[in-house]
Amino acid sequence: MKRSRFFRLSLFLLLAALLLCACSSGRTEEGAPDGGMLFEGEDYSFYYDEAWEVDRSDGMTGIKSNIAGDKAVAYASISVMAFTLSDSEQGANNYWDDYRADLTDVYGERIQFTSEKEEMELGGVPACRNRYTLQLSEDDLPYRFEQTVCVRYGVAYLVTFTVPEGGYDDTVGCYEMVLSTFAFD
Repeated sequence: MKRSRFFRLSLFLLLAALLLCACSSGRTEEGAPDGGMLFEGEDYSFYYDEAWEVDRSDGMTGIKSNIAGDKAVAYASISVMAFTLSDSEQGANNYWDDYRADLTDVYGERIQFTSEKEEMELGGVPACRNRYTLQLSEDDLPYRFEQTVCVRYGVAYLVTFTVPEGGYDDTVGCYEMVLSTFAFD
């Protein structure tokens, strides 16, 4: 029950990030990737594409880009959430197993998992990368999600990329930049 409430709250925060207005911007640094802006969080940093905007809220960092152009709004977003786990021995794959079960319980047939537990590193720490497509309701557009899960010193870090399905190819490069430049302080 607790996990389900946490999952719903996490999803709400993620979706809220899509709607928030930009409240700060990053800065460029010497040695940054081409077109990269630096974001510095409380205990991590990463570079993101300069065409994206920074959104921030308590407990979560997000960046977004309007992929629909000047006449409409459809955001791609990348969020970073960090929280202390109740089980400090839980790893990224175990966390993903529980999270996936919550997703399936809530969304049933509206969620399709395409790739799970791809081994990688986030800031030099073992992580897993997971991909899925989700339609929040029957009337909604399908969204593609990529979520990288990392557990470091009992803290789970979720780096989540969300985009309307048709905008994936044009925006996944920013997610790749975030993942490849992610560093823990």
